[in-house]
Amino acid sequence: MHRHAGTAHTGTHHCRFDRGATLRSLLISTAVAFLLTGCADNDPLSIQEEPPPPRDTTSPAVVVQSHETALATLDLDLYTALLEAPSGRAEGFRFIPQADDVLGWLPPSGWDYDLELRTVGHMMDPEFVSEYTHENVDSIEVAMDLLNERVMDDGGVEVTCTARITVLWGPDDGGSSDVRLVFTMFPDADGFLRIRTIAELPAFTRLPAFSSRDAVPPGDDARGVDDVTWGFLKGLHR
Repeated sequence: MHRHAGTAHTGTHHCRFDRGATLRSLLISTAVAFLLTGCADNDPLSIQEEPPPPRDTTSPAVVVQSHETALATLDLDLYTALLEAPSGRAEGFRFIPQADDVLGWLPPSGWDYDLELRTVGHMMDPEFVSEYTHENVDSIEVAMDLLNERVMDDGGVEVTCTARITVLWGPDDGGSSDVRLVFTMFPDADGFLRIRTIAELPAFTRLPAFSSRDAVPPGDDARGVDDVTWGFLKGLHR
């Protein structure tokens, strides 16, 4: 009887051990599955690319950010989508150069949508060689900081920002613009903001920049990254 009771006790203890092992196995399996899922989420190969900058937005700050990204990534499609296209109700985009930068080939009132896309398109085209620089553009570096935003009486939005834009057509050859840009934006038929004008102003403090009045377009005999106006720099690729 004593031996039998011990056997029964041992059997009961053995069954309890099986249940505990099963429970622990289940917990371990769940934890492992959870960890594997977490590792998969942190696996660089499983990380999805960041979504492209929006071209359809109601945020003025996002419009400026997308404009900056379009220049830096040489994305002409994005750049085009952000501008207000000519239509029956609007003349379309216009770039307005600095007041004292009277371009010899253009009046101070600036240039229109088509010319903007032509000049910027040339800058973004690796096959285009400027007749002034004798080079194609290698890269565009852009840094913009918002200074002010206000709603205008006509329903548009005005955004002022600083802009440092460097265009390189060689490792040590190019032009850099340290300016302020004033954007005006208006909603399109779908309510998304489009850029109607960009007016270039001098930076608050900076070294004197070249303008079309006193600067010779860079060529084979001019090397270095010169401080120029943004209008002049774009004009080199018209």
